[in-house]
Amino acid sequence: MEKIKQSIWELRSNNLISDEQIETLSDWVDCISYIIMNLLEGAPEKEAFEHYNYNFIDSK
Repeated sequence: MEKIKQSIWELRSNNLISDEQIETLSDWVDCISYIIMNLLEGAPEKEAFEHYNYNFIDSK
């Protein structure tokens, strides 16, 4: 996770990515981390993907 944040910071410091794009990437990283954590802990698939569905599917 820290390596991803470092890569995002490098993109930003080189003006290769906008603040809005950083926020989108950060949201995706958080969402994917949440899904993986829940699946590894044995949560049902529907529960693990709740955050994703709420933030990326249902909000459109």
